[in-house]
Amino acid sequence: MTDSVALRAIYAIRQRLENIGGAPYNTEAGQNVFISRATVDKTLLPCVIIVPGDETAAPTSGDGVPYGASQAMKIVFEIAVEGHIAAEQSNSGEQLEQLKAD
Repeated sequence: MTDSVALRAIYAIRQRLENIGGAPYNTEAGQNVFISRATVDKTLLPCVIIVPGDETAAPTSGDGVPYGASQAMKIVFEIAVEGHIAAEQSNSGEQLEQLKAD
């Protein structure tokens, strides 16, 4: 059985995030990429967490096709990407911006 489209999207995003590290990146967050992790131990920082959200499907109709008789569906899948760092109070804003840039 193949993975769902949503899971394949999550895996593709994870694969891209795992490349974060070394030049030209600012952080090594790609060493720790998680899916739907509720808590993170400080030893795993910096890290990135992929948070899957709602998935909705709605029929789309073209010209001359009655609503509900469509052969196509519009699927929307929400995904959030959270970056977590261990930062000193004096430069947390700068470090957060570097992680966002990555």
